[in-house]
Amino acid sequence: MTDVRIPDPLLRALGPDPDRRATELLCAALVHQAEISLGYAGRVLGMTRGEAMEWYAGLGYTYPNITVEDLDSDLETLRRTRPDREA
Repeated sequence: MTDVRIPDPLLRALGPDPDRRATELLCAALVHQAEISLGYAGRVLGMTRGEAMEWYAGLGYTYPNITVEDLDSDLETLRRTRPDREA
């Protein structure tokens, strides 16, 4: 961890939990710029992959850089966890 200096007006704008809000905003910006993955941002924020996707979408972004491998992995997880469903 390190400390970052934030001007007081911006600090107040971050609301009642400025550390969390600043971390969320930084993660969102870095995911959007493809500097970190959405999965990594989710781990930093203590979210599951699904929660991270919902959080990111709630900010107005779409799921970044989805690959065929991501979709294959999701389908395999669905088949393994929901054998009653045709995937």
